[in-house]
Amino acid sequence: MSDWFAVHNVVEPIKAGLDLEMPFPVFRGKRLAAAVRSGEVTEAEIDARALKMLDLRNRTRSCHGERPERSEISEETNKLARELAAGGIVLLKNERGALPISPSDAPKIALIGEFAGTPVVTGGGSASCKPQYMHSPFEVLKETFHGDNNVRYHAGVRTRRVIPLAPTAQLTSDDGRHGIDVRYYNDDAPEPILTEFQEKAEVWMLGEFKPGLKVPGSRVELSTKLTPETTGEHTLAVRATGEFSLTVDGREVLSGPQKEIATEQFIFNHVKLETRVQIPMNAGQAYAIRLSNRSWDHLVQGEPTPYAAALCFEEYRSDEAAIQEAAELAGKSDVSIVYAGRNEQYESEGYDLEDIRMPANQTALIKAVAAASRGRTVLVLHCGNPIDVRGVGVEV
Repeated sequence: MSDWFAVHNVVEPIKAGLDLEMPFPVFRGKRLAAAVRSGEVTEAEIDARALKMLDLRNRTRSCHGERPERSEISEETNKLARELAAGGIVLLKNERGALPISPSDAPKIALIGEFAGTPVVTGGGSASCKPQYMHSPFEVLKETFHGDNNVRYHAGVRTRRVIPLAPTAQLTSDDGRHGIDVRYYNDDAPEPILTEFQEKAEVWMLGEFKPGLKVPGSRVELSTKLTPETTGEHTLAVRATGEFSLTVDGREVLSGPQKEIATEQFIFNHVKLETRVQIPMNAGQAYAIRLSNRSWDHLVQGEPTPYAAALCFEEYRSDEAAIQEAAELAGKSDVSIVYAGRNEQYESEGYDLEDIRMPANQTALIKAVAAASRGRTVLVLHCGNPIDVRGVGVEV
């Protein structure tokens, strides 16, 4: 079996004994059939590869029944899962009796950091699995330490590499629904060949395109009205594969050239596609947004050609103000617990970490909280890879 998109030839992999091209046939299928007709690959070589696949099917026959999948939740499995999770936690240090924290002492606890409210429970890419249920540290500790009066939460600074998709609830299509209108144009036609409504502010095609859409030789257009909830210098961002233009109320605010990007990067490493701009916007005002994105000017050889455009939006939130608010909460608490680290946008298949540093705004948050805390400060790290804590190791 090949790695994803690792096959770059029709004939040699067959002769070398590769049975299965993953994740789907790019060099097999029609190309392989043509190689058989031309005599480059023999029927015997095809039979040898097919027999290996049939042998695998036969050996795993018991896995291919018609029984429906079911969720396996029981006290026994829950207990084992908790034991495994606890066993995976590493206590790096415990100075000045910071831990344990006893409910009988009735301490005032400050929980700080996005991950305290929305914990990181999976990685990115294929490691992203929706759990059957999930408890946040805030929920659990609030119950353990007897309510809101004893446990207070502040989200702290944002932890992300890319701007999220524009929220559906803040988008309005031409007919008044929450979402966007999408129009697909061929270069030789003045009218769209297809018009669609969708809730998600993103068009995503990989190798298979809309019927009748020419690639190369086409463009896709996303339009909507965007209504911010707050006033400020907000961020609009575009994730697009082709040459693109973004307009707000008819004025172009952002444009960019075609992005040459490998399929694996296209699927997993969205920061490679992103371009941002800051725009002053008013709360409650509807802004007409139009994003136009051209197809690539060529088809990719050996991998499916990507064709995508996404409208992203994030309202301004000051890191400095968030850090100050978190520090003020810490100053009123007996114990401050900061949840930090990296999420699936940093740790995923398809790309490598460029460094092991903690995000800079998290470092600033931890230092400020530790300096302001009137009691103990505990740092809880979410990370699947090593992370450098030398910048905050003295404070917590």
